[in-house]
Amino acid sequence: MKWINEPIKDTGYSETMLALTHEEAKIIAGELSPVLRALRKKYDRLEDVRQSGEATEKQLDKWVILQERIKSIECFIAHIKYKFY
Repeated sequence: MKWINEPIKDTGYSETMLALTHEEAKIIAGELSPVLRALRKKYDRLEDVRQSGEATEKQLDKWVILQERIKSIECFIAHIKYKFY
């Protein structure tokens, strides 16, 4: 695992990224699976409240944040499974 600077095409700038080996990526994906289940459980509870029309503004904000986190983790795990499994 190491930090790398990836050039951004046609800008002269670069973006700092974290590079992972195959094994490190597999380990992290495995560790994120229980986290993903827990996030989905919280999301499902908030989804029920939202659909009932009784969600507060704070609950709606949390629902959106959870949705984004779930998408990010699912995307990471899917990329790892597609590439390495």
